[in-house]
This record gives sequence, C-alpha cells and structure tokens, in this order.
Amino acid sequence: MDRHKIIHNKFYYKNRLRIILSNLNLHGASILDLGCGEMILYDLVRDQIKSYLGIDQFAFSNSEQFISGNILDKEFLKDHAADFVFVLGVLDHLPFDDKIKLLEICKGKYISSLIISQRNSKSFINSFYPSQSIVVSMEDLFPNDSIVKLYLLKFPFSKMVYDLSSCKSWIRSWCTEIVYIISKGNDPCIE
Repeated sequence: MDRHKIIHNKFYYKNRLRIILSNLNLHGASILDLGCGEMILYDLVRDQIKSYLGIDQFAFSNSEQFISGNILDKEFLKDHAADFVFVLGVLDHLPFDDKIKLLEICKGKYISSLIISQRNSKSFINSFYPSQSIVVSMEDLFPNDSIVKLYLLKFPFSKMVYDLSSCKSWIRSWCTEIVYIISKGNDPCIE
C-alpha cells in the first residue's frame, strides 16, 4: 500500500473515531481493541483511560499495549476483558461464520459496552463496492442488551466522515457504516 493511501486512511480512521468517542464516556476505563491496526484509538484516548490493550494479526507495534494474535482464537483471548471492547473495521473482512464466532467471543469480554462497526449493505454508495459479506443482526445476537446505532457516511476517496445519526431515516439509509454501541442490560453507557 502506498504512503499516500496509508496517511489518507489514518485521517479517515481518526475522524470516524472522534465521532464514536464523542458518544462514550471512557474516563478511567479499560479498553480492549480487537483488530486495532496501528492503535489510532489508543493515541486518541491514552490520557483519559486506565488501561488499553490492542490486538491485531499483524505486528503493527512493539509496545506493551499491543499483542499480535488471532482475535478468533477463544483460547488466546481467554484472559482478556475490558470495560469497553472495540471491534471496528473487522467484521466486513470475515466470512459469516467467523463473524458469529468473533461476536460470541466478544459477549464475554466487555464489562460495560461493545463497540462494533459494520458496513451498511443497503447504502447506495456501497452498491458501487459490492461485498459478499453477509450482514449480522446485532439485535438478534444481543437481545437483552441496549443497542445505540451511529450512522456514519464516508464518501469514497474522502477522509471525511459525517454523522447522520440525528437525521431522518431516509437520510440515515445513505450511511456507509453503522456503528453499534452495545451495552449490558438496558442502560447504554453513552454520553
């Protein structure tokens, strides 16, 4: 991947994370970041959290806050749990069975909230970038938990992200990504 594209993606990821983080209270929390990549989340929250652990299959870092490993390995993750578990940009790259496996593993890993992103398969914009990936119903997998959805729009080749969450439903349908904030019980841990 060329340097320009990497820098471009970092700006997009930061902009997306800023929207997500504006909806959460992470003060003093522990974070588990599955599929963390270059730990951009850690860079944005390190001053307000208690602890952070990022896990990715690629060795992006050699810091003590990072472990290289397979997030689909239940045994590998058995000793890891946190107040907030982030799974951003991961599900869309997995076959359906692996998505379900990962989400089942995540059920026992978050104390307060699980934050997951998934592409909006009904988006007009995403129709130009077809995916064979089947969308998972979070409501079916987490029926006893509170789910808040953030509807994010990213135009192709743009580093900007727009939050459509407060828009009318027909406008929200244009979003390219839905972020699910899944909280234990009926009490969402959002701002």
